[in-house]
Amino acid sequence: MKPVSIHAERVFLRPILPEDAEVIASICQDPDIQEWTTIPSPYTLQDARSFISHTQQWWKEDRPTWIIEVGGSASGVVAGVVSFHDPVIPGLRAEVGYWSNPATRTRGYVAEALAAMIEWGFTEGKLGAIGWASAIHDGRINHSSVRVAQKCGFVFEGLRRRALTNKDKLYDGLFATILPEDPREDTAPWHRLDNGEEI
Repeated sequence: MKPVSIHAERVFLRPILPEDAEVIASICQDPDIQEWTTIPSPYTLQDARSFISHTQQWWKEDRPTWIIEVGGSASGVVAGVVSFHDPVIPGLRAEVGYWSNPATRTRGYVAEALAAMIEWGFTEGKLGAIGWASAIHDGRINHSSVRVAQKCGFVFEGLRRRALTNKDKLYDGLFATILPEDPREDTAPWHRLDNGEEI
């Protein structure tokens, strides 16, 4: 797959470049990113450089990964990263992942970027379904990740026990899906099927 950029109203999604290493390394010092994603902890500049090298290979494997810039390609304000974990293959399913810069969190930039990526996945990638998942750590839910998925229209499907792995440990996981025909409307609140808890 040839790397492409995506323009949205307030954000610009572009392939990650080697010169992004320092800002990625800085953002990834955030404790929430280190806890809820699979990045190394502690996270070094070399880890960022390795990640960027991997993203360049992932494009060749049809697994696009974008950095999110606020306002446009020249702003330099990075709001986070969004990606498809699985290859974008017409008719099949791909899983999304994302993390957000704590300096720009709660402003809706990552939700806007994810929504643009979803539309690209359905229109350009011809995907049949897009999935989302988030681990539950010792009973704690990543409500920030949940909220982004809800804003983008993901439909909650339930909890699977010990379904996700992070840093060599198994966790229960929340799972949701969006289909091409689903409305792009906020799906909050979700209710856990095992205990009725509102998410």
